[in-house]
Amino acid sequence: MSRPFCLMFIGLTLLFSKTPCFAAEQLIRPQRAFSVDQYATLSATKEHSDGSVKGKGSVLDIAYSSTTPLHAFIAILDNNGSYNPFNQYAFDIAPGTNTHALIDLTVLANWNLREHDYFLSFLSETEGTDAVFSDMSFRPSSMIDMIHGALKQLGQNEPFWVSSAHLLRGYMILGVPY
Repeated sequence: MSRPFCLMFIGLTLLFSKTPCFAAEQLIRPQRAFSVDQYATLSATKEHSDGSVKGKGSVLDIAYSSTTPLHAFIAILDNNGSYNPFNQYAFDIAPGTNTHALIDLTVLANWNLREHDYFLSFLSETEGTDAVFSDMSFRPSSMIDMIHGALKQLGQNEPFWVSSAHLLRGYMILGVPY
């Protein structure tokens, strides 16, 4: 493929794949969990709840009510019911009553159009948290979502931990190494 064609393809993809707007709802883009201060988050935690949800889509729609902000972690589970810590992501949910948090799943390094089991962990810095989750559903994916997700994943830096032996595992797009 010639360079001008590639640039035109990328430009058109970005033009037609703008993030959809869902009324007053805001799309939350998780970031890699090891890029945030997990120690501060975990040491301030007074209550937490873990679970999993299974589905297929590019956006996880979480219907909830809470008077306090919540910290959350998400990861795609493998066939053994575990996940690689490199593939864990963090995000925050703002307080609200009968509201929705839309989580952009396309930023997860191993996301693709297939159905996945997602591990979710919600943490609160207050005791007696009144958070109630009434529904979790997936918004359908399109081919544009896949292309947009691949471009986002292509732009991510390769993760590494400073304490490791500095062996890099390589980049992944839509769950496929390249």
